[in-house]
Amino acid sequence: MDGGSLLNVILLVIVGLIYDNGILTVGRFIGESSWLEKWNELRYWLHAFFTPFLVLYSYAVLKRINVHFAQHSLAKLATFLITACLILAEIIGILTIDLEPVWEYGILSYQETEDRLPIMVIAISIILLLTSIIVWRKTGFYLFFVGCLIISVTSIVQLPIPTKAMTNIGEAILLLSLVLTNYYLFRTSD
Repeated sequence: MDGGSLLNVILLVIVGLIYDNGILTVGRFIGESSWLEKWNELRYWLHAFFTPFLVLYSYAVLKRINVHFAQHSLAKLATFLITACLILAEIIGILTIDLEPVWEYGILSYQETEDRLPIMVIAISIILLLTSIIVWRKTGFYLFFVGCLIISVTSIVQLPIPTKAMTNIGEAILLLSLVLTNYYLFRTSD
């Protein structure tokens, strides 16, 4: 993958994040309805299909900075298998979810009625964090790691403010760090 392809991967995830936040924003104005429920369900589908591409992003970054194991065809195959498995696991989860309207902090969304272990999010977070540490060690570029650290903190630490926007801000900062990493690694022509 070249710099442009990696940027496209990041843009897909950004599109999903924009859609997610857009639906959350308009939910209170639309009110409880079958339309809003379907639009919220699409949030889950976009998350399932786009977010696992960050595994491909991590692989391409490691390959770009010449990490030894990333140069092997087996690493490429493993990357595609992990990505496919994460997508499939999310699809299976979506096919069995029931959504219910939930009001939180003045925002109406449709959320899963049962809590599931966020396997995909955990796996991708670990992969991104490890990749960011390797990038920092090999190149001295630390903003990828900072983005991973911020998303971890904003997801885990509950601040005493009446909003869940911190997680969304953390996601935006992570994606910005990926765009900056992409620029840093591919600023010179291939």
